[in-house]
Amino acid sequence: MSRDKASHPARRTGKAGLSLRALAAFVATVDHGNVTRAAEQVGLTQPAVSMALRELESVIGKSLLDRSTRPLSATRAGAELYKRSVHLLAEVDRMLVAVTSVSGDVMHSMRLGVAGPMMGSSWIFELQALTEELHVIGGLSVDLQKSLLARKVDAAVLSDSPMYEHPGIERRQMLQEPFLLVLPQAREKEWRNATFRAMAEGLAMIRYSGRTTIGSSVDVYLRRCSLDLPRRLEFEASNTVIEMVQGGLGWTITTPLCIAESRVDLSMLAIKPLQAAPAPRRLHLLNFAGELPVAERVRDILASSLQELMTKSFQGKHEWILKLLSFDEANSMVGAASEVLES
Repeated sequence: MSRDKASHPARRTGKAGLSLRALAAFVATVDHGNVTRAAEQVGLTQPAVSMALRELESVIGKSLLDRSTRPLSATRAGAELYKRSVHLLAEVDRMLVAVTSVSGDVMHSMRLGVAGPMMGSSWIFELQALTEELHVIGGLSVDLQKSLLARKVDAAVLSDSPMYEHPGIERRQMLQEPFLLVLPQAREKEWRNATFRAMAEGLAMIRYSGRTTIGSSVDVYLRRCSLDLPRRLEFEASNTVIEMVQGGLGWTITTPLCIAESRVDLSMLAIKPLQAAPAPRRLHLLNFAGELPVAERVRDILASSLQELMTKSFQGKHEWILKLLSFDEANSMVGAASEVLES
């Protein structure tokens, strides 16, 4: 006999396996001390409960109920079975909730990794309506990619990391945005036609860490422009970069979302489109195919939240920036960018 066959509980006893319905009937009988009330609780007839109890005793080979007393009570063997059955049936209930929710509109739990801050709380409330337990984990894109592949998160919001090299990953674009030049407002007239090199001689370029995807994109852009600017001030957090510019310590190349997330006073900044700019930055929601049934709704909630944030941040003086943004899943903004640059 193979090990698998020998280890199966029904084959070990040589008798039929235990039925969950019989265990539920037994637990209800012990709880109520009465077969009639137990039958009402589990939705069976009284004869069916009595038969289930006899079958349990036959399978186990021991008496489980003391029928000489009223109300009925468990024997020592029955007390042990009762204790373990309560835990088993509760675990089965939890299992059914978790499994059935996978294909439904509400998930049992959802772990969402987010690269960088997403301001506001409305999207949190909306996502909580899709799951019984929501866990939001922040981090860098490079770290969240690893977490997604290890299934430590169910989905991740990543910038410029569509992970095409992993065929099992679904991706949904939420935002496409341009790179922008951001200066202290006090330097706008002085540097109206200045080159990056001339600006770097006057004030440091405040850079994003090379560990961030935005930092890597800017580094590639500067190399393409044959610029090797000193790395004097370098940070991972967008709000720190933008606050440094607002304080007059330097200038930077960043994106509208990074500016909006920083919540700085935009009147203190001069924001300019970049000539020959890098490829647009894209924000995606990524998850394993078939493992996030509410993925489309999550994408829509996050994209709507991003659009609301951008509109509040740039309406008015900087409304031209809104024309450069796309919140659709697949939409090119090349035409819009060239239109603004030419105006």
